[in-house]
Amino acid sequence: MTQQSSQLRTLQRIFKEAIKSGKTDSAAKDVILPLIKLPVNADSVITFYGILFNAANEVNSFRSSPTMEKDILQESLQSITKLNRFFVENNIWNTPWQKFSTFLKNANYILLLDNLSNYYYSAYKLKTVDEEDLEKIAQKINQLLDDVDKSGLPSNVKNVLISHLNEILRVISRYQIDGTEGLQKVAKSMMTDLLLAEKSIDLEDQPKTTFNKGDLEK
Repeated sequence: MTQQSSQLRTLQRIFKEAIKSGKTDSAAKDVILPLIKLPVNADSVITFYGILFNAANEVNSFRSSPTMEKDILQESLQSITKLNRFFVENNIWNTPWQKFSTFLKNANYILLLDNLSNYYYSAYKLKTVDEEDLEKIAQKINQLLDDVDKSGLPSNVKNVLISHLNEILRVISRYQIDGTEGLQKVAKSMMTDLLLAEKSIDLEDQPKTTFNKGDLEK
């Protein structure tokens, strides 16, 4: 089973940076959404709540863990349920960030989410991808896009490469939301399409055999 990076970690990072920003008078959406590189609109709000609910599902997955003590599990489940309920009852679209910030700090949710995400990474043996490394990869892909566009590659191969490189850039920009699973999917899709394009080139390069009427009569 392919596991993606922890949404608990994503949530912890968002809240930590949002509290640090000190933008207490702004609507919560104007503080939270830019931190996950999303435009401030209704679709982005839905995406954020998806992260929130997925983080709760990760905590629920601890039910099958033999290493987490039952009392800690119950306390964690209650805390994540309380967190979700608070964000549902106080929509981030209009509610000032100060209300969320106060709630998070009073219940020490930053530390809780940090501990839960550490446990999640340990339990599922996940590997993290450094954001600085992703930014360097994105820069190299942009250079590669320019090189491919200027190359003399066959048009079908060029189109496949450009399409997939742009998709990789999109996935990198959404890493904090979708995790490593998105990167793995686009890499596999790119390899499949390149193999098909390579076979197409091979067929085009093969000499075409023509028959004359006289050849068939011999």
